[in-house]
Amino acid sequence: MLQLLSSKLQKNLAALRATFEDSSDLVIREFSFGTNKDKEVKAALIFLDGLTNPTIINDSIIKPLMHDNHLLYEEEASDLSDLDLIRNRLLSVGVVKTIYTPNEVIEACLSGNAILMTDGFCQALDIGAKGGEKRAVSEPVSETSVRGPREGLTENLRTNTAMIRRKIKDPSLKIRSAVIGARTHTQVNLLYIDGIVDPVLVDEVERRLKKIDTDASRITPIHHFL
Repeated sequence: MLQLLSSKLQKNLAALRATFEDSSDLVIREFSFGTNKDKEVKAALIFLDGLTNPTIINDSIIKPLMHDNHLLYEEEASDLSDLDLIRNRLLSVGVVKTIYTPNEVIEACLSGNAILMTDGFCQALDIGAKGGEKRAVSEPVSETSVRGPREGLTENLRTNTAMIRRKIKDPSLKIRSAVIGARTHTQVNLLYIDGIVDPVLVDEVERRLKKIDTDASRITPIHHFL
């Protein structure tokens, strides 16, 4: 039986958080909008950090919803209970479509889109917001490959996780965050695929990461401490 989204926002968000558990790149921005406080719409914008364009997120989605709804006709602005109105009059994005199932929400997030969920609706809006940092990824000099894509990691952590997300579009890919280095406070990510890797091994690696006590993690390779 096809599972549909709930009309309760918090129920949908709880299910999404469970699906992307231990994924530090999941962003859920909750807010309210509408000019009439009695009819304010509670909403949440969901996306994966690194896969989306921040300008689209801030200027074309959040800003119109929270600050520009006064541009609507008075009768429209007083009641934003129509999802079509939100899609057609408030979002200044080229591609917006209505989706109805949790699986569609997950697929849209993994594809780099933003999802707008609102309380009281059994649907969500899949908003085209693909972007993120895409610095020219070159082949690593020390790891030349004869076959396959010639891509190497960069010095930017979120660019790296986004590149891996684009290759593995699976919510089972988990990204745990940790901060090491007494002075540098370097952020590190532990990536693994849930259901394949031994969870005991994951917990042990995370435990060892948290025990690292050094002034500068950028100078000494992390694997020396594991």
